[in-house]
Amino acid sequence: MRKRVSVLLFLILFISFAFASSPFGITIGMTLDEMENAGMDPYPVYDAEGYYWVYAPDPADVFTDYIVKVSDEYGVYIIQAYTADIVTDDEGTELKDLYLDLEEEMDYAFDYGERYWDVDIDSDDFMSELVWGDLYFYSEWYPEYGNYIADDIIDAALIVIVTDYNLGMIELEYLADTYWDAEFDGLEVW
Repeated sequence: MRKRVSVLLFLILFISFAFASSPFGITIGMTLDEMENAGMDPYPVYDAEGYYWVYAPDPADVFTDYIVKVSDEYGVYIIQAYTADIVTDDEGTELKDLYLDLEEEMDYAFDYGERYWDVDIDSDDFMSELVWGDLYFYSEWYPEYGNYIADDIIDAALIVIVTDYNLGMIELEYLADTYWDAEFDGLEVW
C-alpha cells in the first residue's frame, strides 16, 4: 500500500512538472541570458554546437540531467530530460517498467501516442537486441495524431537509450514549434 501511494505521488508530481507548457520550468524561446538570469546556469555540451546543460527550475524526480538546444534567433527550441543510468537484467525489466510507467503518464496527459518499437518488449534478449541491432524503442506524441501538448510545442518523445547490455536510460524530449526554422535556418532547400 505504501509503495502505491509513493508511486501515485511520484506520478502526480511528474505530470505537473513534465507536461506543463514550459516543461520543467524551461520556457520555449528563452535566450542564454534569460536562462543565466533565471539561475539555470547553461553550460555548453562538449562537441555539440548549440546544446547546453541546465539546471531545470522545476525538475522531476525521475530525471537527473536537462539539456536544451538554443538558437541565437529562436532561443530554446529543444528540451531534453534524462534519467540516471538504469541497471537492468538482459530482459531490460527495470528499464521497461519505468518506460511503461512514463509512457502511461504521457498518454494520460496528451492522449495516446504512437509507438515505434523495433524490439519485442517481451524478448528475453531485449537489451542485446537494442545494443547490437541498431534498433529503436520509443513513443511519440504530436499534433498530426491528434495530440495536443502546448501551443509552442509540436512534438514530445519518450526514448529508451541503451548504453550497454545491462545499462540504459530514458530520455524525454520536447521540440518547439520553431524547431524546423531553427534547424534549417540559412540552408537552401531546392
